[in-house]
Amino acid sequence: MRDQILIDKQELTVGNVTFMSILTPGHSPGNLSLVFPVFEQGVPHIAGLNGGTGIPAPKVDREKKIVHQIADHALFQADLLSHRQPDAANPFVVGIDDVQNYMKFNALCTNVIAARQGMDLDV
Repeated sequence: MRDQILIDKQELTVGNVTFMSILTPGHSPGNLSLVFPVFEQGVPHIAGLNGGTGIPAPKVDREKKIVHQIADHALFQADLLSHRQPDAANPFVVGIDDVQNYMKFNALCTNVIAARQGMDLDV
């Protein structure tokens, strides 16, 4: 596959999966998030990967503050997933309400960080 520059809402197909790119600029221009279909036991779901959230600079803080550990407990969820019984629910399948709550939480955190740094987010 050759290098590509994706624009907002552009689709990219890799194998049999089509990803939709969503530009999510934050601390750097060009940050990109991806939305794509996934299946859990034959049931279709929509997955999203939030790009450009940054990683704390000092190595000692990384394990404590990396976004997945504080925002969605992804490492804990992955451990649950790898040890679940065949009939147990997938901890990553959360539903619309939880996704909307996560997005509100993420937006609030962004506004708090911006306010602390004296940034104006009005565009």
